[in-house]
Amino acid sequence: NNLIGLKPTRGLLSTDGVVPACRSLDCVSIFSLTTDDANTVFNVAAEFDTNDAFARPNLDTNKGNYGQLAESTFSFAVPKSEQLNFFGDAEYAEQFEQAVKHLESLGGKKQFIDFEPFFTAARLLYEGPWVAERRVATEGVDRQAMLQVIQDILATQEDARADDLF
Repeated sequence: NNLIGLKPTRGLLSTDGVVPACRSLDCVSIFSLTTDDANTVFNVAAEFDTNDAFARPNLDTNKGNYGQLAESTFSFAVPKSEQLNFFGDAEYAEQFEQAVKHLESLGGKKQFIDFEPFFTAARLLYEGPWVAERRVATEGVDRQAMLQVIQDILATQEDARADDLF
């Protein structure tokens, strides 16, 4: 997709002023065209913020050790083939296969992973009890002003209780 996503550990980038989807789990992500751009933004933004209850300092050991391959080969993960779902879009399926082949042509070794834990986590976040936390975070926000997808997520758990989470 010609897009780099950097998802730092929660607390490295401040969430002060961010309307959270799920405050106890959220972290700010960076999207960019290149890994260098993502790292530049991260290095500027990763400042300790006393206004963020989850803030933590960016340790020196976390700085500058990204983007270099230790070897000429690398591993990358793809879901098991039976877990891939392109929702009937043959072009997406073809582009995914092309991306895998491109990574292999660069020396990458494809490793299949079980994607079920990610599906389970997604169901908890978008269909399960953490939606209650999202609902609390957006109290007072006009639902009609929200994206339709957010409205749909919030509607899945109108009656969820905090103890459902546990």
